[in-house]
Amino acid sequence: METEADKGCPEGWHRHIFGGGLVQDTAHVADTAYIGPDAKVFGHARVTGGASVYGSAMVYGYAYVCDTAMLYGGARVYGDSLVFDRAMLSGTVRVCGDASIGGSTVLEAGYYDGTIDPRAMGSFSIFHAHQTDKWWALSGHLGMEAKFDTREEAEEWAVRSTINHYNDMNINKEGNQDAV
Repeated sequence: METEADKGCPEGWHRHIFGGGLVQDTAHVADTAYIGPDAKVFGHARVTGGASVYGSAMVYGYAYVCDTAMLYGGARVYGDSLVFDRAMLSGTVRVCGDASIGGSTVLEAGYYDGTIDPRAMGSFSIFHAHQTDKWWALSGHLGMEAKFDTREEAEEWAVRSTINHYNDMNINKEGNQDAV
């Protein structure tokens, strides 16, 4: 049923109730998600939870954006990609294929189709940057980043750095900090 807000929308599209962005009828956007007036969600994409898509950002294909993830500026998420947790994507970021981006990852530019996978209690991300054909490992809580030739090297560095960090902090197996 066409609402007053949907007038002027292309056939098969409607305005989202929270934010007024364009949503194709084949896509699913939860009422709790924010889709800004210039943003678009189409294809079979899904946006749920408290996720926000605004500016001229687009989510399409079979992409899934959830939790409190934010896409803005000219960000594009498509293919079978997943963006979750508190991830923030903006600018000219292109995330496609089977990329999985989460934790507190912040991306402002680049083309990613590898896995950006939160590690070590949601603090590490691993991804492939097509511009340089390198694998990157990033750490939010350690304030470190490193570049590698292979995914395996990046994952090994991320895990080793995290173990060393928590050993230095005397974190026990239950995740509690031991008294020093």
